[in-house]
Amino acid sequence: MEAFVGLADLLTKPNRTRACSLLTMSVSGSRSTARSKPNARVRTTSSTRKSASGRGSKSASSAEMQDDKLERDMLSSAHVNDVLEECSRLILFDDVLEDEVVQNLLNLLEAVYQLDKEEDESLRGPVSESYRDYFSSLAAPGLSWTDRFLSLLLHSDNVFSLACQKKNPVDMPEALLSAAKHDLDILQKLFRFDPKRIAELVSFYLGVPVPAWQMQDHERSEFLMTVDGNQRTLRLQFEDTLSSWADLVPELRSNYMVRGSGFFADHKFFLLGLEDAEFIPVETPDEVILDDIFGNRRQKKALRQNFEFLLQGLAAHHVLLAGSRGSGKSSLVKACVNTYADRGLRLVEIESAIDMETFRSIFAELSGRAQKFVIFVDDFNYDVDEEEYRCLRKVLDGSCVKIPQNVIICVTSCRYADLQKNIIAGDAEGEELYLEEDVLGFSDRFGTILIFEEATKEKYLNTVKYLVSRVGIGEIGADILELRAFQFAKAKGGYCGRIAKQFVNFLSSEQSFLKSEMNDCRSNIGRINEARSNAEEPEPSPDVQPRTGNDGKKQ
Repeated sequence: MEAFVGLADLLTKPNRTRACSLLTMSVSGSRSTARSKPNARVRTTSSTRKSASGRGSKSASSAEMQDDKLERDMLSSAHVNDVLEECSRLILFDDVLEDEVVQNLLNLLEAVYQLDKEEDESLRGPVSESYRDYFSSLAAPGLSWTDRFLSLLLHSDNVFSLACQKKNPVDMPEALLSAAKHDLDILQKLFRFDPKRIAELVSFYLGVPVPAWQMQDHERSEFLMTVDGNQRTLRLQFEDTLSSWADLVPELRSNYMVRGSGFFADHKFFLLGLEDAEFIPVETPDEVILDDIFGNRRQKKALRQNFEFLLQGLAAHHVLLAGSRGSGKSSLVKACVNTYADRGLRLVEIESAIDMETFRSIFAELSGRAQKFVIFVDDFNYDVDEEEYRCLRKVLDGSCVKIPQNVIICVTSCRYADLQKNIIAGDAEGEELYLEEDVLGFSDRFGTILIFEEATKEKYLNTVKYLVSRVGIGEIGADILELRAFQFAKAKGGYCGRIAKQFVNFLSSEQSFLKSEMNDCRSNIGRINEARSNAEEPEPSPDVQPRTGNDGKKQ
């Protein structure tokens, strides 16, 4: 009874006006008179249950307690129904309700309300099933309800959050601010249904206790450590149950202005779906960093400077990275994005085979957002007869489709350097020369062109030694390392940085495997020796007489 009373009090705090329309309560807090419906059902807790179904008959001595219980039961049911109805009236933040956990919570609240309304014990089944789905969806990702719900709110991609990124605070329409406050009031009421209170509510209606989802304090602390300081402070403000979320609109606007919204706020890399031009977040991106790349100092410096211009809102160049396969072109782009991701740099990898309409859709989606974007085309083939070549050429220069200021295009190519060499050497002539010059004319549309050196045996070996030192492979002779590295490269047919990385990865796995095998052998030998030492010597056979020496003594 005490648990449910406390729950009802908390759930009704933000809704006192509506509560008073249901109940007439005395100032002193003594029993009030409720406008109860006929044949209203009285639920009892386990301590007062008098039958298997959970119902008990009223007695004169417990009449007052059960009247209070009925009033609170009706009040919580009305509050649940009010929250459900208000959620259907969200104007801007309705995407929060699309989350699996929130959907399961709403289904559970609806099931609880129907059970109370219909007074049908068979409806306990849907309540139990809804709670199972709700609990499982919370437990699967291992996040608390607080962190899950606030992440949905702080990353919500809607008209208001987009306007915060595109407009100055003074330009924000008052109607949009009012709509945001309206929605925040509703979402705060839904947020108060945390797992502990939900478990108490469900336990009461089912008549049996159910477990509540709860994270350990250290697990939540680990999550909060991954959140930057400003957003951590904002989360704590939203967690404060005494404050009104509507009063936090200015802080929420600042969050959207700096961090953006939607999955662009918490993902670094994206793929573009070819069928519907949908942005697909990469959940497990390549975490390569600049220190993983050996050499290429000039290219690193030029690309980082260009990205700095982009991040600071200055004019930044489109970039062409050209060189032989495996020279580190793509890795350098991804490493720079990983370096600047905390400052809002994002990468969208696209296939080259997209048309102008798709480019237009991409730019419309990215324009005005808080983040800066790199449209990444990997291994561009420079086929002048292909539509994608002509399309990308037009986008870079000459099309009426304007590239937003927060977007640049980065292209990698293995063919550009070969074409350039052919023209310089005079190996191309006639139509071939015209086509190659056309390709070089296309390349002129990139403000920055970074040429990567050809792979050599010397650079390959230096790369191997550098990566070995970073991975921390155990001691290995320089001669043996060089011999095995060149054997691996010969089998692969090249000396590029990619092959050097593959060799070092193989060497690291090999050493770990051999070390594990050696440890297993030592363990087996130890067990054998221990078994031998513990074995008892066999007793001599009774029919075998001990031998005696010349002196008559037993031997």
